[in-house]
Amino acid sequence: MAPEQETKLSVSIAADNTIEAALAGSISSAHIDDLKSWVENLKKAILEVSGNGSGKVFILIDISQMGSFDDSSFDVIKDLLVFDKKYVTKTATFGGNTLTVMAQKTLSILSGRDNFKAFKSREEALTWLKS
Repeated sequence: MAPEQETKLSVSIAADNTIEAALAGSISSAHIDDLKSWVENLKKAILEVSGNGSGKVFILIDISQMGSFDDSSFDVIKDLLVFDKKYVTKTATFGGNTLTVMAQKTLSILSGRDNFKAFKSREEALTWLKS
């Protein structure tokens, strides 16, 4: 069995007010506290950007290094998507494998989000976010 990747989660606000985030490594139940902390940081960034007066919140998430996930992490992400539905204009992920993209499509349906899409590259994701 291959060793589990180190979990690295980040959230930042770019100069153009796009929220840039990354999910790397395992986000399974063994790392659920890290994921919950990442979600709280993302919520704070969403509220900060939504309060800046532009009325538009764009989120770009790098999932190219994301490892394992499970029902616990799936539920945490679903709850985030339900929360941010009223604030976020568009969310784009990039770099996901087939399994993570399928999970993302399921999360989109369960959360009622039609503005949450997956892309192969960062450039494709940014083009869609800004269109």
